[in-house]
Amino acid sequence: MMDANDSNANKHESQAKYKQAREERKMLLTTAHNCMIDILADRLSLEPTAVEEFILDSSSLPAFVNFFAKGGCKTISFVYQEYEVPGIECGRSYPGTTKEGKVLRLFLADLFQKCLTGICCSFTRTRVVFPVNLENIHEEIFFSMVDAREGLLKGTRNAYNFLPPALDAAQNWGVLDKSRHGEKLKKELPSTQQNVSLPL
Repeated sequence: MMDANDSNANKHESQAKYKQAREERKMLLTTAHNCMIDILADRLSLEPTAVEEFILDSSSLPAFVNFFAKGGCKTISFVYQEYEVPGIECGRSYPGTTKEGKVLRLFLADLFQKCLTGICCSFTRTRVVFPVNLENIHEEIFFSMVDAREGLLKGTRNAYNFLPPALDAAQNWGVLDKSRHGEKLKKELPSTQQNVSLPL
């Protein structure tokens, strides 16, 4: 039977292992990661170091690798809301919290599993024909944010309320300018956007 000393030794060994894994994740952060961390920090009114700590809490770096890669994923999203306190496997402690408690965290979004009640921040690539790096990141990614703290429907409407004025101001409609029905569609589209009913 394992005594208390053995149990404590195993716990400290595990903590050291997870802390080392966290340090290894930190070493993999590039200037492209830091650029996205700065954007998240600015939009969420957090310190970049706080955002970095949240990113390092989980093994989210493979998602970044996929997002940056040639032919990779077109979108990477993060959620900032209350969620369970991460376990010791994150490699750091959350003082003043309990294992069953919740804390405000930023984490890689999996909105099929988690209901959005906070803020969702998304980065979307315009093209995937070549890798994203520090030199092209400002030209190749688009940032968007949905604030669902007062409800998902309201947050989605607020996030995209720029569309009707943008459509009204559009001068070049591409194929619609050459289409038989283009003029009709150009007049109908802005009102369709304003009256769209979004699902809850």
